[in-house]
Amino acid sequence: MHGPSGGFARRPVRMLRRRENAAFYRARVDKKLGAWTRKEEEARAARKAPPPGPHDIPLRDFRGVGAGHVVQAARELGWELSHDRPTDPERVVRLRRLPDPR
Repeated sequence: MHGPSGGFARRPVRMLRRRENAAFYRARVDKKLGAWTRKEEEARAARKAPPPGPHDIPLRDFRGVGAGHVVQAARELGWELSHDRPTDPERVVRLRRLPDPR
């Protein structure tokens, strides 16, 4: 990334700290999964259709923890990898909600 003077542009220190901080990325993934789970459960309680997808987590959200963390955290909340659309662990993790076991 080059700056206007031809040298390398400086990245904000805040951005560099994020790249080294796995807890930042874990929190980002957990927040997204939690919001999706909450919306799904609210729709189920109200006997409404679940919110439409896609339920994709892009690389920028899990870069510091890896796709494995996304899958593990998702399974704990009742999600699994989507079978309709393939996941590319280097770019995006695609999820779907497991059916209600009634």
